[in-house]
Amino acid sequence: MTNESYIVMIDDNFHYMDEGHRYKHGEFSTYNEAVNACKKIVDEELADMLKQGTDPEKLSSTWSMFGSDPFIMEDVKEDRFSARNYVAEKTKVLR
Repeated sequence: MTNESYIVMIDDNFHYMDEGHRYKHGEFSTYNEAVNACKKIVDEELADMLKQGTDPEKLSSTWSMFGSDPFIMEDVKEDRFSARNYVAEKTKVLR
């Protein structure tokens, strides 16, 4: 049995590269739980942006400027989670 855990952190795209605006979202016992937590954060934020009137065509760029960017600490998997890639996939569906 392993004691490995996966920590999800969130960066604020509005304060890009400013770790002072980074915070811990939570700790998860499996990688899939951590990825699902990241996706939920992004999904809720994109839905909120749309609800506030963001044009679906501009959703990706709006998120890139103002959104929350969740990531998994020390994610060394070859297919590691990328919120930016996830947003790109999600917004293709909305267009």
